[in-house]
Amino acid sequence: MQPVGIRTNDGIVEVLPSTTKIGEEVTVPFHFFPSSDYAKELLVSFFQGDWERFEGQSSLGTVKIVIPHPDKQDKVCITLILSYNEDCLICLKALLNN
Repeated sequence: MQPVGIRTNDGIVEVLPSTTKIGEEVTVPFHFFPSSDYAKELLVSFFQGDWERFEGQSSLGTVKIVIPHPDKQDKVCITLILSYNEDCLICLKALLNN
């Protein structure tokens, strides 16, 4: 399997290494915060492929994470946990702490 990454201000950061086993959960090593106070959602774009070459990356899509209880930006902390299921599809859990 190819590594999976998330686009950030610093480029694409690998969050699901190619060595990840089926069923193994990987917590993204940083937290996400909404772009503004009382935001109702957060968009996260996922990519797969070789980070060294731009043409080696392919978009897996963008996921909309709904924030059920919008609050001030610094009060909403989102943690992402990724894994592969038995069909090698990416599973995503978003934990909201507010």
